[in-house]
Amino acid sequence: MSAGGMQGIGVSSGAMKRGAFRLTEDEYRRIAGVIPEPLLRKSESIARGPNKTETRFIRDVLEPRQRAGEIQWWRYEPFSIRLAQRTHYRPDFLVWFASGERAFFEIKGAYVWDKALNKPKVCAEMFPCFPFYLAQWKQGRWHIRPLPAREVA
Repeated sequence: MSAGGMQGIGVSSGAMKRGAFRLTEDEYRRIAGVIPEPLLRKSESIARGPNKTETRFIRDVLEPRQRAGEIQWWRYEPFSIRLAQRTHYRPDFLVWFASGERAFFEIKGAYVWDKALNKPKVCAEMFPCFPFYLAQWKQGRWHIRPLPAREVA
């Protein structure tokens, strides 16, 4: 397509030569007759559900306690919390207990890298009004302990 053909959508021939233009989805549709696949950030690439360990936590802990009336409701990765510029943390679970207490749960397998708990610990420090728990599946059972805020040296 020539630069002259692009002028109908507000692109000058100078911009065309420099490659300094962007098309809106409507403009792209009008030119190409198709809708492009959206360009997504890596973290947004696919809406994923819980992994195997998180699914086991739902099956072994959350659902039985909800049936027993201990848990009012729970949500998987309910939102993303901004910790700093370009740094976010998405808690694995938010649980609302029947008592009214709300808590966040971070789910891990048998081995936990130290740096894997940095964001949850920062979040626990930023929001001391919410308890944070580490639920770890190891040796065939769940080990659930409070997750302390990070130690500041």
